[in-house]
Amino acid sequence: MHELEPVFNPRSIAVIGASRREGTIGQQVTKNLIEGGFPGPIYPINPGATEILGLKAYPSIGDVPGPVDAAVYCVPADKVLDVARQCAKVGVKGHIVITSGFAEVGNTKDEEELKKIARESGGRVIGPNIVGIMSNPGKANASFAPVLPYNGKTALISQSGALIIALDTVTFVRRFGVTSMISLGNMADVDFADCIEYYAQDPNTKCIALYVEGAKNGFKFMQAGRWAGKPIVVLKAGVSAHGAAAAASHTGSLAGSVKVYQAACNQAHMIWATDLDDMLNKSQALAMQPPLKGDNVVIITNGGGIGVLGTDAAERHGIPLKTAPADVQAEFRKFFGRLEAETGTVVEAGARLIHVDVMDGHFVPNITIGALVVKAIAPPVHERGAALDVHLMIEDPQRYIEAFAAAGADVLTVHQEACVHLHRTLAQIREAGVKAGVALNPATPLESLAEVRELIDLVLIMSVDPGFG
Repeated sequence: MHELEPVFNPRSIAVIGASRREGTIGQQVTKNLIEGGFPGPIYPINPGATEILGLKAYPSIGDVPGPVDAAVYCVPADKVLDVARQCAKVGVKGHIVITSGFAEVGNTKDEEELKKIARESGGRVIGPNIVGIMSNPGKANASFAPVLPYNGKTALISQSGALIIALDTVTFVRRFGVTSMISLGNMADVDFADCIEYYAQDPNTKCIALYVEGAKNGFKFMQAGRWAGKPIVVLKAGVSAHGAAAAASHTGSLAGSVKVYQAACNQAHMIWATDLDDMLNKSQALAMQPPLKGDNVVIITNGGGIGVLGTDAAERHGIPLKTAPADVQAEFRKFFGRLEAETGTVVEAGARLIHVDVMDGHFVPNITIGALVVKAIAPPVHERGAALDVHLMIEDPQRYIEAFAAAGADVLTVHQEACVHLHRTLAQIREAGVKAGVALNPATPLESLAEVRELIDLVLIMSVDPGFG
């Protein structure tokens, strides 16, 4: 069992400082665990109460009759170390410390002592100065955020607790699916690298999103990113002089040079986000489809201009383009003759996913030629272990699904705005025995696909608006 399992996926939880009083964090955390449907035992700890929200309350953690995986600290700062010693004594491994008043206000001594107490007994500390943790798979809302977030496949980890609370409701508005939301606060012990390591091996998580004010161990952070094997999207705060000062007073973090962080993220194969919307969009896209297994892309187009734009975009994002092998070029020449220079840039036939755009221009012969091209290139593509995606840039693609499926396409992609009956079309693609994809314009939010997400195997973000309609 991973050492962070008792923290991020606890089987039993004690709320130390649970309260009967409305508006207190201790009562809110207890209420959230109950209303979130936490399946394990919940132990409210309060020496002045016998029952809280219908649950039996206990005077101390030592009086709890069963084992406790995680304890949520909702007590004043001057009580935290005593609580930590009591928890360590009875074998609690997960210390979720909501309490503030530590390094963010200069109290580094007590923060270090808290970490020492937990680590010496084999435990780990989340926080202090946090909102808490939320896990959809474990139905654990061990926080004072209002509800468990919209369920999905992204683990969202943030140094800012207020951001966690704000994004909690945003997940429902945007249909941004989250497996877990973790508030790290001061990072006295558990840091971003630890979280990356844990969620890299979590089967429920496909993408990891980070809101970073500062990383305490840059080498550890980079190593975790390199070995994760899953896409990691990073939004770095404190990139301005005033922002860096705010980060220091907020969570006690030293923000550091943005150029250093960008370089570190590039070397660690992490994806840089420019703002909050960018982080959410990238994370949602990456959680909805598998990551590329190689760094190669094939661009096939019937116009030089769009091929040049595609090439620029690929190289701008660090994807090298190479000349196609001679046998693939030869297959194209059979169909394009002297026009092969106008068919765009074709690169690296070893790519895992090759895209072919088919545009009708309201002339059926163009579609017929497109099917012949797909039929010709499908065998060499498949011989190299790649998949062939055919983007039907057609206003009524349903008529041609069977033809392109029979020609050898592995994926058929339709444009959201051009497809009148999107749900019906995607279902028909699936029925034809191939995977279904949807292409979006750059300005179209991903949440617009919420109603058909179960039918989608691939999402393409267009580099330019194709101008349908």
